[in-house]
Amino acid sequence: NTQASSARTLKHMAASRPRAKATRKKAPEQGRKHAAFARTRAHILNATMELLGDVGPSATIDQVAAHANVAPSTLYQHFTDRQELFTAALVTGHAQWEEWMLTVVQQVPDDLERVALSGRLFLRASQTHPHYARMAAHSLGALAEQMPLFSRHSGEFIRQLAQKRLIATDRAQQRI
Repeated sequence: NTQASSARTLKHMAASRPRAKATRKKAPEQGRKHAAFARTRAHILNATMELLGDVGPSATIDQVAAHANVAPSTLYQHFTDRQELFTAALVTGHAQWEEWMLTVVQQVPDDLERVALSGRLFLRASQTHPHYARMAAHSLGALAEQMPLFSRHSGEFIRQLAQKRLIATDRAQQRI
């Protein structure tokens, strides 16, 4: 009976104790530890992209950890919280797609066709980058919030077209 009472008291103390916000571990500067840290981070991001594609933004840290086959504490060594992890996964997924897209569109000589092709490739992402496409479909609101992080190259296309006077230059930022 005293053990049950002690267990309840400890449980109550643990539940009422304020939790400190997780702090991300500083990545080693170089060497094997740096490479291992980078590989683990990339693995976590890939697993998060897959899970966000399958489950959507309702995924939990525990689900991500299980999918990545790492401890939740390992996630917190790389990301301070769930939001930072999910944002990094969205940005990483888009950056991977964008890098691929740029290699495809650079082969097209016409500036306007490059912009149009980039849009068509985005619409076909479910065929070329299925995890990214499903993740983006589940996270359209978050994707829209993060668009300034994504539009680096797309914005540059629009600015180049405006400089060449191939599109109207009024409200260039809105066009981007």
